[in-house]
Amino acid sequence: MDVLLTADAIVWLLLTIVFVIAEGVTTAMISVWFAIGAAAALVTSVFTDSWLLQTFVFLAVSAVVLFAFRPYAMRQRKTGGVQTNFETNIGKIATVLTPIQPGQVGRVRLEGVDWNAVSNSPLEVNAPCRVTDLQGTTLTVVPVETQSTVHAS
Repeated sequence: MDVLLTADAIVWLLLTIVFVIAEGVTTAMISVWFAIGAAAALVTSVFTDSWLLQTFVFLAVSAVVLFAFRPYAMRQRKTGGVQTNFETNIGKIATVLTPIQPGQVGRVRLEGVDWNAVSNSPLEVNAPCRVTDLQGTTLTVVPVETQSTVHAS
């Protein structure tokens, strides 16, 4: 147990913790690489007292992990993530609950949730409409052509 309580081990343990906390706070994939490097240096400190070797392991492992995984992590970050209401609701069909006149706010129901809605076209109650935008809690909608409106034209 005395081997793990050397000053070197304590320094590397503290650095590992600091880098992990920094990564948790920023979520920017900046310090995770250094946390891994510090953890590797911590393990190295158990086997050697050489501060120079421990520092080399820290720098080498941090650099290798950074250059090997950062491009992959950045691609995942760009394509991944949780969609917001804006992204998930655009293009979906809602049902008009109260008449909507251009320039006035009405109400629509989208997937069981009632929303404020505006439209540049008049919409009657129970008419289907497509969501085209979301500003705060107000949807922008457009009429959806149904079979009866297609045959009437």
